[in-house]
Amino acid sequence: MYRINRFFITTAAEFIFVFAVSIVNAQQQKELFNPKYFTLIKTYGDGESLPKEYLLAFPYSFDVDNNNNVYVFDEKKIKVYTPDGNPKAIIGGPGQGPGEFYGSAGGINIGPQGFIKANAQTSSSIGYKYNLYNPLYKFIKIFTIENKRFLSSSNKIIFINENEYVITEDSDEIKDNFIITKFSLILYKKTEKTSIAAYSIPTFVVLGHLYMEFPFPSEFCWSIAPDNSVYYSFIGKDEIQSTSGNFYIIHQYIPFTSQSKEFKFSYSPISLKENDKISNGWGAKSTLGFSEEATEKKLQALYDKLVDKLNVKYKNAVRNIVFDNYTAFVIREKINEDNSVNVEMTESRTGKIFTHKEYPEILVDIIDLKTVKLLNSLYLPKEISKSVIKNGYLYSLGTNDDGYYCIKKYRINPEAYSDKK
Repeated sequence: MYRINRFFITTAAEFIFVFAVSIVNAQQQKELFNPKYFTLIKTYGDGESLPKEYLLAFPYSFDVDNNNNVYVFDEKKIKVYTPDGNPKAIIGGPGQGPGEFYGSAGGINIGPQGFIKANAQTSSSIGYKYNLYNPLYKFIKIFTIENKRFLSSSNKIIFINENEYVITEDSDEIKDNFIITKFSLILYKKTEKTSIAAYSIPTFVVLGHLYMEFPFPSEFCWSIAPDNSVYYSFIGKDEIQSTSGNFYIIHQYIPFTSQSKEFKFSYSPISLKENDKISNGWGAKSTLGFSEEATEKKLQALYDKLVDKLNVKYKNAVRNIVFDNYTAFVIREKINEDNSVNVEMTESRTGKIFTHKEYPEILVDIIDLKTVKLLNSLYLPKEISKSVIKNGYLYSLGTNDDGYYCIKKYRINPEAYSDKK
C-alpha cells in the first residue's frame, strides 16, 4: 500500500524542504520509469467517460488485490476499479455509521484472500478505528486499536480472514536516560496473540524536557503471500556482517504450522560517512520545554556515548521491500551516482532560488522467494518504494498530462527480471 511514512521526527524547516521536493517529484513523475523495464498500459481515476464519483480528487492511499482490481481511498470512500479501468464499486462514504469514514481516515490494505481493511477514524484519546469488509465488499465490523506512539493512521494491518490478521505493534521501556522500543510483528486469531518476531532497539535519549532521536531506521517490511505465509525483514537488524560474508535476511513464517525459515542474500556493505550521518538527521534535537545549555551538553554526551558504543560503520543493507506475492523487490541503500538531476528549489523564508542535486535511482534486488533465487540487481527509480507491485505490474500514484491525479499501471518487462548487468 502506498502511504506517507511519518516514522521520524523532523523540524519545521526540514518538513518544508521535504514537502517542496515531493511536489517537484510529483510534477516530474511522468518520465520516472525507464521504458526498458516498465511499459505504461493503463491509468485509473482520470478517464473522461468515468462517472463523476469515480474521478480522483485527492487520493490518500491505494492498494491492489490479487485479481488486479484497484482500490483508492479518496473523498472518504473507497473507489474500486476493474483491471481494465472501469468503475466497479464504491465502498463506504462520509459519515459515522457502519462502514463509513470520518475524521482523519485513509489507509487501505487488501489481504491475500480479498479482505479489505481501511482506517475509519483517528483519535488521540481513543486510538484508531478500522472498517473491515469481506471480498464481496460487504461491511463486517469496526474494530479499535489503542493509540501508540509510532502508529500512524494508515498503519498496516492485513486480514487473512475476518478473525485472523497480522499487525505491527510497539512498546517503550525507559532504561536510565534511554527509551528502548520493542517492535513486534503479531498474528492475531480472535483473542489469541502470537508473536512472529520482535526487536528491541534504542530510539531516544532523554534528559529533562530535552530529547534526541537516534536516526537508525527501524521498521518491519512485510507482507502475506497467497498461501498465507508471512514474509518479513526488519531494517537494520536482519543483516549479518562477518569475515565469512555479508548478508541480509528475509524470513518466512507459516501460520498453519508456526514454522519459520530464513533466507540469506549476500551484499556489499557501504561505509557510513560523516556527511551521511548529517543528511540522515544524526544528532537532531527536539525540545518539549525550556532547557539550559548545561542540560543540552549533558544530553549530547549521553547521545555520543551510546553512538560510540553502537559503533555503526555501515549503512543499512536494506531501505525497504516491496512484495509481489512470492517476489521481493528489495530496495537497497546504494544510489546510482552516475545518474543525477539538478532540481531548482525556492527557500520558503527568503525566496532565494538554489539548486539541489538529486539521485533518482537506487539499487533494487529482485528475488524469487519460492526458489530463493536472486533474479536481478538493477537501478530503478526511488519511487518504487512508494508503489504497489502485484502480479508483475507496478502501480504508482501520479498525474496525467493535464495534471489530474490518477493511478498509473505499468507492466514490468521481462528485462527487469533477467537482464543482469
